[in-house]
Amino acid sequence: DGHIISGRQYFGNVADPDSPASMKFPDGQKFGANGHLYVTVFGQGDVTVLGPDGQVTQRIKTEGKMPTNCVFGPPGSHRLYVTEDEFGTIEVFDVGTDGLPLYM
Repeated sequence: DGHIISGRQYFGNVADPDSPASMKFPDGQKFGANGHLYVTVFGQGDVTVLGPDGQVTQRIKTEGKMPTNCVFGPPGSHRLYVTEDEFGTIEVFDVGTDGLPLYM
C-alpha cells in the first residue's frame, strides 16, 4: 500500500497469517510482464504473488517448504521455474504470463 516504515517505503507482505509461525522469509523475486511480483517464501512453501498494489493475489504451493529462487522460462512459455532446497528440485509452474524483460 506504499506507506512509510522507518523511512522506507513498504510495498507488500508475503507472510501467510494462516501459516505456522516458524522461520519463513522472502528470498528470490521476479517481476512478471503482467506487473505482478513473484516472491519465493522460504519456510512457507510457496511463491507468493503480489499485485501492482502490493496485495497478495495468489500463493503457489511448492512440494517442499524451502523455495529459494525463481526465474521465468523462455518468452511465450508462461512458465516459472522455482528452486526448492528441501528436496533439491526445480519445480515448474504455468503462471499465465511471461517474465518482465531484463535490460542491461
